[in-house]
Amino acid sequence: MVGALVLMGCAGASSQPSASPNPDAQDAASDEPPPDERDTVPSGSEPSADDPGFSPDDLGFVTSAEAVHVPDGDSFEVTIDGAEERVRMIGINTPEGDECLGDRAGTRLRDAILGQEITLATLDPIGSGQARDEFGRILAFVFLEGDLLNHRLVAEGLAVARAQTAHPAASALEEAEAVARQEGLGIWASDACGPAVESNVRIADLNADAPGPDEENPNGEWVELRNEGPEPADLTDWMIRDESTRHRYQFPSGFVLEPDTTVKLRTGCGTDSPTELFWCERGTSVWNNGGDTALLLDPNGNIVDTLAYETVQHRSAP
Repeated sequence: MVGALVLMGCAGASSQPSASPNPDAQDAASDEPPPDERDTVPSGSEPSADDPGFSPDDLGFVTSAEAVHVPDGDSFEVTIDGAEERVRMIGINTPEGDECLGDRAGTRLRDAILGQEITLATLDPIGSGQARDEFGRILAFVFLEGDLLNHRLVAEGLAVARAQTAHPAASALEEAEAVARQEGLGIWASDACGPAVESNVRIADLNADAPGPDEENPNGEWVELRNEGPEPADLTDWMIRDESTRHRYQFPSGFVLEPDTTVKLRTGCGTDSPTELFWCERGTSVWNNGGDTALLLDPNGNIVDTLAYETVQHRSAP
């Protein structure tokens, strides 16, 4: 199940960081968020949302449901045979409601499915524990009249494709994200969240698999940044995040990365220095051994650079 490590770097633009990983807090969001005044698609461009060619039967066990509450762009509530359930869309992550373009992602999904009969495809039967995440939500591909919405949100630049999720549509989602990045759609626009900040800082390297058990050696995993420019880079209010809603690191006020130098941001705790910083995540790792993406955000929340890696082969449909 484990393949060779693949690293993929790119530059683009994204969401304003948020610190809340609690899905219940997200579910409590209003069904009517204020409209986002920024266009998600640059002038003159159209979303690249080509049909990836999947049917629900291609992707797993099929269930009909009615969407009754849509708090954000990648999770919602449904009724299935009269019973209420919460659903989390497989393979994607949209900005949270208080992040840049979070309102737009929520509105996009809400307008598409609220009150509609939709089709869920799950990798395992809903009655099994394997079909749910740690919060009890059903993990599903979501179809509306044959349209795979997981793919469409990624293709429109309103979601990232989660490399750490192994599933049969992973390659299609990754390809859709690559096109959205190239075309500067949604979160990938250089000024998606406000004026772009010029910078020569890039994500140079990442070590996701610490020697030994990750939880026992948190400082053995790290992400490394390099200032490739001729001038010092003030990283005050800059941020590193992963694909999930959980892990956000804000650089210390006044931290400066000198020209042609690197800094390693380690997951565990320690004393900051010009060459080492410490996330100090307790009791958990940040970088998923099975694949993840590091994103570097400027103070406005625009994505300046990314580094994706994958070490797990895609799971076959049942």
